[in-house]
Amino acid sequence: MMNKKGLSPLIATVLLIAFAVALGAVVMNWTSTQLTPGDQPIIISQTQDSCTDVVLRIEQIGDKPSICITSDNKLKFMLENAGTVIIKSIKLTIIGSAGDPYNTEIPDSKIPPSEIKRFEVTVPGSVGSVVKLKLTPVTWGTERDAYCINQTVEATTINSC
Repeated sequence: MMNKKGLSPLIATVLLIAFAVALGAVVMNWTSTQLTPGDQPIIISQTQDSCTDVVLRIEQIGDKPSICITSDNKLKFMLENAGTVIIKSIKLTIIGSAGDPYNTEIPDSKIPPSEIKRFEVTVPGSVGSVVKLKLTPVTWGTERDAYCINQTVEATTINSC
């Protein structure tokens, strides 16, 4: 009889520990699927390490920005990385006359420091005529891409090429 009294609290303790471990595993699994590095970009301001040395400029020809649009809806422009870190990519936002903004990351848009790069992007017809461009530099953050929103450059004058 003495063994039965000592066995019930032992079984209860083992079950309680097993339940706690199982609950911990479920919570860890759920949070890891919600917060997988690389899935969602983290917004980092220019005052943090990843964006402090990022300087993006629209290259000027004379006193005009080098941005134009062709008759077949190709947007052409040149960007300069005037900072001291590599810009991994450029996020482009086009605001058109149709109302809805068009957001895309420009493929092959890595710009080393002190370099100028020419870009050509096809504007979807659903955008309408281009009213405004926003170009946001993206660098490597500690765990995720760092979108340097305080270094975004804008253009509202887009001429025909």
